[in-house]
Amino acid sequence: MAADTFIEVDELLGMTFGELGPDKANVIARFHIRTLIAGHPSQVDLDPIGVDYQILSQFRESLPSVLEAMEANGAHAIRLALPETPLPAWDHGPRLKSRSDGRQVPLCTNLGFLGMLPELGAALVSVELRDRTFTSLIHAGSYAVSYLTVMELSQNIAKMLRRMEKAGYDRRYR
Repeated sequence: MAADTFIEVDELLGMTFGELGPDKANVIARFHIRTLIAGHPSQVDLDPIGVDYQILSQFRESLPSVLEAMEANGAHAIRLALPETPLPAWDHGPRLKSRSDGRQVPLCTNLGFLGMLPELGAALVSVELRDRTFTSLIHAGSYAVSYLTVMELSQNIAKMLRRMEKAGYDRRYR
């Protein structure tokens, strides 16, 4: 499979982070996705999404072992196409128009790895979004994520966690 191959599994191309929540315990994020629309691969964004410190931290902690597993399973080869357009910088994510908009932002309640897709040079990640009351599942999906994207996520999430801590989020209260 060539590096410009498109697949019929949606792909997580990356995440960008924007405004911090008022308690500094979450950030407004954008998930960059490649999906098939009318039979053609298209880049779309899922945003705004509130992601708590704990979700990001747990996901970040799993990344070194995911990278090792990808290497051990041959899922580190570049087989998926690169994004059609460059993604924004890690800290150029969404901003809320007003604080009241924050009550409408869905929350990421699950972000984790499900397994390896060595034939695609990818791992499989699960994403779940719920409304603010946690009563309605808004979105649940599984996405292929390339080795290069996992490495980039590892760096960018570490930067975001540090930013949250510098802004006043205290990890002792997780």
